[in-house]
This record gives sequence, structure tokens and C-alpha cells, in this order.
Amino acid sequence: MSDPTAIIDTMNTPLEDRITILAELEAQIETYPDLVDWVVWHNISVPIATLVSMGIFEMNPVAEPYIHSGFDRLLKHLGKEDLGYKHIEDLFA
Repeated sequence: MSDPTAIIDTMNTPLEDRITILAELEAQIETYPDLVDWVVWHNISVPIATLVSMGIFEMNPVAEPYIHSGFDRLLKHLGKEDLGYKHIEDLFA
């Protein structure tokens, strides 16, 4: 299992935008049907990001590495580099 605390050195998308993108992915999953299996089977970061974005959960040092790891894994799954994204749509532009 990969280390959730391992953060890629080329992090151009800030934490707040990573949270936004992962939460948007869950909220708009019907728009991205090819990612349903990825969200369901491979990622705890999506629900964490959703709860943080809704104000239900507060970001903390334990949760933050999961956001970074999940976002980095999403980029890898999509074959993208971290170019500093703001919203989920930016990953498909």
C-alpha cells in the first residue's frame, strides 16, 4: 500500500483547490462516468474532500496527506501533470 504522507515535489495545485476538485468530482460524478470505479474502489480522499468542502469536517494534519495522495493518484490515473488546476473541468480541458 502506498504511503499517504508521500507528497509529490511538483505540487502546483494548492490544497484548497485539490479539495475543491476532489469534492467536485463526487458532486459531478455523472459527468465523469469513467472515474466512477476509481472513486469507489481506490480513494478515501474524495469523501474527505467533500466533507471538508461542505464544512462538516475540518482539515487537519491527519487528513491533509490523504487529500494530496488522492489528488496525485487522480492525476496519475488521468495521465496528467500537476499544472495548477482550480476545478475538475480544468483536468479535461
